Amino acid sequence: MTDKKRILVVDDSANEIRLLIELLKAEYAVIAATSGEKAIELLEGENQPDLVLLDVTMAPMDGYETCGHLLAKRPHLPIIFISANTQTDEILKGFACGGMDYITKPVDPTILTTKIKLVFQQLAEQQLLITKRKEASAMAKSAMTSAADLGVILNFLRQGITLNNKQALAEQFIDALKAYDLEGCLQLRDEKQDEEQLITNLSSNVLQPLEQEILNRAANMQDRMITTGKRLIVNYETVSLLIKNMPIDNPKRCGELRDYLTSLTENAHNLNIKISAENSLSSQRHDVIAKTLWDSQQTLEKIQLFQQEHKQNSLKIMDEMVTEIETNYLTLGLTDEQESTITTIIQKCVNNALQHMEKGLKIDADLQSITNSLGRLGKM
Repeated sequence: MTDKKRILVVDDSANEIRLLIELLKAEYAVIAATSGEKAIELLEGENQPDLVLLDVTMAPMDGYETCGHLLAKRPHLPIIFISANTQTDEILKGFACGGMDYITKPVDPTILTTKIKLVFQQLAEQQLLITKRKEASAMAKSAMTSAADLGVILNFLRQGITLNNKQALAEQFIDALKAYDLEGCLQLRDEKQDEEQLITNLSSNVLQPLEQEILNRAANMQDRMITTGKRLIVNYETVSLLIKNMPIDNPKRCGELRDYLTSLTENAHNLNIKISAENSLSSQRHDVIAKTLWDSQQTLEKIQLFQQEHKQNSLKIMDEMVTEIETNYLTLGLTDEQESTITTIIQKCVNNALQHMEKGLKIDADLQSITNSLGRLGKM
């Protein structure tokens, strides 16, 4: 017995099988099948695989057909396709028939081991979520009426118009999906597609690599709505929605939900544009205020400098005037009493001027305080 996870490698090339076994045998118990028919037979044996690495190009049964038969026997068996074909149509085909991921040939060992570990991690998380969902369903079950369905949309709109950031909009949208008992992923994009970070949110908290790839490519899809089994993609210019559990066994309910989801996605698109426009306007206002603060600070600093230079020049002029008058006393032929009188008058004027300058020191302090405040605001 071994505690290692068991991986089934399905490929009609013996060389490819040997390569994958060498890459995986240290961490996993690896079994192999050279055809889809043999892989199906192995599912009926005792050594059941925990994951399947499935080649797409095989004959007479290709990987997609094999995948269908495998999932018919083991609906929750994780399958990773391996193919040299990376076209979007091929990825969608693999996604539609139940694949969890897609690896390109020639296989990169790091990518292979990373994706396998990620799948096992996600399976554990999904099992935990399934358990929690069952517990929650046992506590509260109620039939969703048309009025309740419309109430979800109205509540989304009522809350949405008050939002001012995209993360909050995404969370509000996911809450609406939960109200419909749907699991899905939402991607919000900038209208001009110049934002580096796309906002992705999801109701199940588990985003499979293939789902992420579909969301990334959805922006370039021409169709407004794409249906593949239980999966539904609704796409607008700035919003893409991927639903994973449409109730296809209930056509009436499925049709209603498509209408509601289209309305929700369109409104999310409009709200997303509104938030982008408001953020852009806010940014422009911020730039104008920042420039105004900078200009005001520079102007006040110039005024301060002028004030300082003006006081220094005034003091210098008064000192030069007193010195020149005292120097010329002898040439003016004044009596001692006249010189004393003139000196007293001059000193009085100088003292008055100095007192006036001292009052200006308070203004200088106020200007300095305002300048410092403007500097701090500019940095903020």
